[in-house]
Amino acid sequence: MEQFSSPVDPTKEEIAIIELRQKISDVILDNGKFDDDLYLLQWLKAQKLNPNKAEDMIRESIKWRKENNIHSDLEKEFSPEFLKDFQVPFSTSKEGIPVAYFHLGKMDMKAGITLCGKTRWYQFTGMLFSKMEDLMVASNKAQNRNKPGRLTSDSISGIIGLGDTEGFSALQIVDPTVTIVMVGVIRNLSTYFPAIFSNLIYYNMNTFSTTLYNACKPFLNWPNLNLEIYGTDEKIWRETVLKFMDLEVFNELEKHWE
Repeated sequence: MEQFSSPVDPTKEEIAIIELRQKISDVILDNGKFDDDLYLLQWLKAQKLNPNKAEDMIRESIKWRKENNIHSDLEKEFSPEFLKDFQVPFSTSKEGIPVAYFHLGKMDMKAGITLCGKTRWYQFTGMLFSKMEDLMVASNKAQNRNKPGRLTSDSISGIIGLGDTEGFSALQIVDPTVTIVMVGVIRNLSTYFPAIFSNLIYYNMNTFSTTLYNACKPFLNWPNLNLEIYGTDEKIWRETVLKFMDLEVFNELEKHWE
């Protein structure tokens, strides 16, 4: 349902939303999730407010998600043991923005990809992104509740991603298949999801994790993404993290992998 109405001239974002609604009226009838201006704005934001490109992205995403059985109920598709080995705990920032914590140094991605195969791994990571998308949508609705102001690009935000690579070893990238598949994961993220992350912070980076990051970086290319990369100096990266997270909350995230 449209969330804006005002006698003054609409913002460029509101104009783009109106145009996009017209282009995907069939999609909105079929899937009520798209009957949400904040959600549509997220797709538009990923395509620099171009309604034609946003329409193409939405239709391609719907097709890909259907073909790969992508939804957000991970427990329905994967065993508790698997989800524990590749867990991504969530919390919130001081401003109430969702935070996803990836301990890339303790995730044995090589073992996971070998166990699942490429297609199944893409389904798993796609479902993770779908869950993050749900959190993003809920957060944006909460942030805009009781705010009658005009819709602009600043009305919405992606979530925050923390990537701890402490312990990431050469074993993860000695097989080129791992790098190829993980590049595919990031490509799927940028192609089929509407700018889920507004901030990605990687820390404890070493030679091996940097190699994988450099392979994936060309696809971390959506507008308004803030990327921050830190080495192993804990004082430096922890200072950055604690600017937007309370210490107790961050400690709870880390405990998931102890």
